[in-house]
Amino acid sequence: MRSGTEYVVRQAAGSKWIVKCAQKQDAYMPPIPVNECGAMIWEGIAGDMTSDELADMLAKEYGIQHEEAVRDVDAFINELKSRGVDL
Repeated sequence: MRSGTEYVVRQAAGSKWIVKCAQKQDAYMPPIPVNECGAMIWEGIAGDMTSDELADMLAKEYGIQHEEAVRDVDAFINELKSRGVDL
């Protein structure tokens, strides 16, 4: 999975946001707010990690079962796709 450099995580107003870079006015995508976990998953996506690698990372970081982490990663990715993020 790879997001390239089309999107970045930025911090503003005390929150983290996924922002699409170099947008055209007629196809504007508003920033997507994410929590720390979402930002961590995003950075993994940008680093070309697989879904399974992302789940391993979450399971270790948050002390949760791998299966739960897989569901969380899948839900996050599906949410991004529903918002028009190209992965």
